[in-house]
Amino acid sequence: MEEKGFWLLVIVLVLECRILIEGGEIPSTGECAMNVKERTNCGYAGISVKECETRGCCFDAKYPDVPWCFYPHLKTGTGECGMKVKERKNCGYAGISVKECVNKGCCFDDKYPGVPWCFYPHLKTGTGECGMNVKERKDCGYAGISVKECVTKGCCFDARYTGVPWCFYPHLKKDS
Repeated sequence: MEEKGFWLLVIVLVLECRILIEGGEIPSTGECAMNVKERTNCGYAGISVKECETRGCCFDAKYPDVPWCFYPHLKTGTGECGMKVKERKNCGYAGISVKECVNKGCCFDDKYPGVPWCFYPHLKTGTGECGMNVKERKDCGYAGISVKECVTKGCCFDARYTGVPWCFYPHLKKDS
């Protein structure tokens, strides 16, 4: 029993050293805890634990017929850029620079392959004058309006839903 504990400790130390040397980031247990039906493939058949974790993804081979290497269930960034990686809506193109992405008023995070690195933020949404049913949205811009242009006009911006305006007028504030 002590020998198993020793080898487990060796494996953990090797992985931690890999993080320090390669600069990779292994997701925490909480980020990988999810229903197996929620897993989104982050690798390919036969991917190694090392390669999976180098991609910043979770690895769990306990269950057959589901992805063993999968995207973590986490939020990246903070504030309006904080969202699950699967919620990202592309705000750029392949190879867009950080500067160009940010100049468009968008978020940039290149830690995870297979999802947009330049993506629309969640701005002024969910509560207050921008909290409304998506069917209530009245277009405040035009197709392709940037986040900055929309917000500068005093409008709300939320790119989470397709088929509805992303730049829309807020509810009018009621005088008390």
